[in-house]
Amino acid sequence: MARLAGTWARTWHRLVRAAAVDRSDRPLLSADELAALVRLAEERAPEARAGALAGGERPTHWHGQGLDFQELRRYEQGDDVRAIDWRTTARTGTAHVRVYRQERRRSLYLIVDLGASMRFGTRVRLKAAQAARLAVLLALQCTREGGAVGAAILGEKVRLWPVRTGRRHALALAELLAAPCPPLPITHGAADFDYLLAALGRQLPAGAELVLLSDFRWLGERDARALHRFAAGGRRVRAVRITDAVEHRLPAVGRAPFCALSSDVPVWLDTTQAPVRAAFEAQAQAADAACARRLAAAGAAYLSVTADLAAEALLPRLAESGAPRRYGSAG
Repeated sequence: MARLAGTWARTWHRLVRAAAVDRSDRPLLSADELAALVRLAEERAPEARAGALAGGERPTHWHGQGLDFQELRRYEQGDDVRAIDWRTTARTGTAHVRVYRQERRRSLYLIVDLGASMRFGTRVRLKAAQAARLAVLLALQCTREGGAVGAAILGEKVRLWPVRTGRRHALALAELLAAPCPPLPITHGAADFDYLLAALGRQLPAGAELVLLSDFRWLGERDARALHRFAAGGRRVRAVRITDAVEHRLPAVGRAPFCALSSDVPVWLDTTQAPVRAAFEAQAQAADAACARRLAAAGAAYLSVTADLAAEALLPRLAESGAPRRYGSAG
């Protein structure tokens, strides 16, 4: 029973998948939904002040001439001689410099998973659609506040979107995310996440923020180690796990075929049996907890939402971090 329950936690119901094929040519986000997301994001985010320093008043880890005193330390080769504190230098007999915290533009990078397991949904929308909605909200909020946003979209191939400022840039990203998202072959694997993070680690400065939007079914030890190395570079990481309600609680639909993502061979199960549903829920809870622990150990703030959660409820959740929690119909 436990072995089968573990398989169900990684399954797609064959009938749901077949229904999704019939809608594969439709945009992931409709024009009306996209317009509503734009309005919501811009209503909730304050517009950057004219003349403000490119991102608001956010102190960062960068050192430089700025507003807030950071530290007084010994002079090192390469330091700006204009920063020398002559009084301390004269008193100690050793050159010292004054270092300040400097305001910098907010830099946000989104990794949006639109892979095979994300192209699934039983209530309201696909998991991929929820990931796209979250990405649109975050991108528009960031640019409205004067920040810069970039993205990597993981699907049949990896599409990279450059880090830039401006509403037009965020809207173009939103249009890209709204494109049709037909089902992929169930054998389609995840992108090389560790290589992607290594490349981003060379591009994104300390103080940048990375937001991962995925169901994390592909997350392994190598991926977690890569994420830990990335976060250790002084970058903030948030991981938003997106699930479908049926992945937490098996509905009683009678005898039905299920197949694993790695196989087309169906397994027939009687979902009216309480022990079957209980085993499924226990396995789902264990998988959720294991994913949360792995991401937290990698240095990511963790949040879990279901795909049917309304847009108005998403923005407050995105600001939360700390202990793992789930919001939506499955919680």
